[in-house]
Amino acid sequence: MTERIGTVEGFFGLEREWEDLADGFALPTLRHAFNAAALAAHGGRARLAILVARRHGAVVGIAPLREAGTALAPRLELIGHELHEPAGFLFRDRAALGALVTAAVGLGRPMRLARLAADGPELALFSELSSRYGFTVRSDGGATLGVPLGGGPEAILRGMTAERRAKMRRCLSRLQKAADVRFEALAPSAREVPDLLAEFLRLEAAGWKGRAGSAILHDRWKEAFFRDYATRTAAEGTLRLYGLRADGALIAARFAVRGANRLHEFKIAYDEAWGRFAPGLLLTQETLCLAAAEGLERHEFLGRAADWERNWSHESREFTTLRFYPFAIESLGTLTGELADLLRPRTARPNLILPLG
Repeated sequence: MTERIGTVEGFFGLEREWEDLADGFALPTLRHAFNAAALAAHGGRARLAILVARRHGAVVGIAPLREAGTALAPRLELIGHELHEPAGFLFRDRAALGALVTAAVGLGRPMRLARLAADGPELALFSELSSRYGFTVRSDGGATLGVPLGGGPEAILRGMTAERRAKMRRCLSRLQKAADVRFEALAPSAREVPDLLAEFLRLEAAGWKGRAGSAILHDRWKEAFFRDYATRTAAEGTLRLYGLRADGALIAARFAVRGANRLHEFKIAYDEAWGRFAPGLLLTQETLCLAAAEGLERHEFLGRAADWERNWSHESREFTTLRFYPFAIESLGTLTGELADLLRPRTARPNLILPLG
């Protein structure tokens, strides 16, 4: 049996079952806290269309959908779509996923599911089960990189080229001569979040993201999301904030969440005035070594893969954005609008340059 839940009360009533299902996946974006923060950022304006599959009364699948778009170009999308992070459905097994996909396409609404795993079962089942109701279009959802940590801190360093290791040592040595240097790794309480997050957001907005208008402080929805999400994950004990300070000033910072024996990185920022010392890369190397020493399995760079993340031995995972258009008049406006979106150029991500000297 599959039911549709459209109320905030219904969403929060699913928390226990939602978390049980999310335990089977290694993605923080599938957890209840992530979706609760996204829902809160919408300020009560979200029109939920969550699908819940049950078997013998037990929840075996959840499709975290909401209604979006306009009256002329409607669509369904995932609750946290605005973050553009890897996401998907939660399901106990293939049968549960099949029930969710059948129910989703049966709603007769255009759908945009961003960044599904390219090797995951959702894509195959949508292709298999949707042909009676409409057609699908796939587009590149980008890749993410992950750094295996199983070999400990020494393996992290061995995973770099000798030239890169030498350059990193020189950058750190020069920085230590120029200032009093301190790395920090924090698991803050919810009460500590406002001040720590404010410092991170100021640092991010002061750099290229601020100039490009893509910093969190330039987007009210994202700012509301990260403030709420940081508070929720801090209360759960999973929030991790890493920093590099020079003479007490924060010159590089990382926002991450720990879960499934992995560290998931959402954001990094650095002070470009200290760019000649590569503070973002120095902080990343320190973060990787600390995580490896703690016995974590992987460091996951979320977002889209960037060249600077390839400084360490890594593995790549590809994602696909799936669009579904039912055989209905609503698809015309939605398809027209999304064709324009597909043709819009993406903002380039600058590299965290490692000085050559």
